[in-house]
Amino acid sequence: ITVFATVIGDLMGNVLNNLGSLIRMPYGCGEQLLYNLVRNIVVLIYLQTTNQLTTTIQTTAISYILSGYQSELSYRRTDSSFSAFGNSDAKGSTWLTSYVMKSFIWAKPFISIDQTVIDSGFSFIISKQNTNGSFREEGIVFHKDLQGGSGNGVAMTAYIVILLLENLQSYPQYTSNVNAALTYISTNLNPNDVYELTISAYALYLGVQSNLVAQATFQNVYNQLLSQRIETVDQIHWEKYVLYYPYWSVSVNIEVTAYALLLIQNFDLPMSIKIATYLESKRNSFGGYTSSQDTVVGLT
Repeated sequence: ITVFATVIGDLMGNVLNNLGSLIRMPYGCGEQLLYNLVRNIVVLIYLQTTNQLTTTIQTTAISYILSGYQSELSYRRTDSSFSAFGNSDAKGSTWLTSYVMKSFIWAKPFISIDQTVIDSGFSFIISKQNTNGSFREEGIVFHKDLQGGSGNGVAMTAYIVILLLENLQSYPQYTSNVNAALTYISTNLNPNDVYELTISAYALYLGVQSNLVAQATFQNVYNQLLSQRIETVDQIHWEKYVLYYPYWSVSVNIEVTAYALLLIQNFDLPMSIKIATYLESKRNSFGGYTSSQDTVVGLT
């Protein structure tokens, strides 16, 4: 996880004092568990990186992460995938398995994780790649807000490619799969869908860093992303839904803008600070955001 904490000064304000309240015991089905499991991991890393972590919060968070990990394993299916109700479901979810793999990898610095679970989870994900490079979803994710905007199409493929690229050194055997997915993304993304554009731009950036994507291909998408920013004197953000579904709109806009920050912080510090200012203005009193994905991406 990359935490943008440089040259921000006191931008975070007193809200940092409340982040510990986001630490909660995971509970529920294989999807519901992830709300608090992943949030606990991200908040722990965030507070650690920004030197805000106390012994009490660390101890509590790690115990909750361990409990959540152990509970999540009960929803692992015989084919090594994960779903809301495990083997009781007809099929495992490609997206949910990817999210579980991401969370388990993030948790590794804090608790012992069974590596065979991660290895077999990656194998399951790869088995769901289509011949055109995209990834398909054969299972069901009931809590759609858990996915943010990454639940289908090019956005889901980009979401999975980010996971694969972040771990490509551990799984070099999947390089050709990643190449195929990156080609699919670059040739099929819809620049008028700002969520798809933003998460794809970040995936392509990681592809450039791994020498799998041409700089010109990435730059074209990056320029399209910058052209769609909404800028005021001191803030920058991106919007997908404006007129309808206000609750969902706020959450997706935060997630989109957070992905943009993950990307733009590598190129433009002044712009990054304005993006961070927007994200900070959208935090709730507990230090998080509206849903699971926007809190997780917003804090990373």
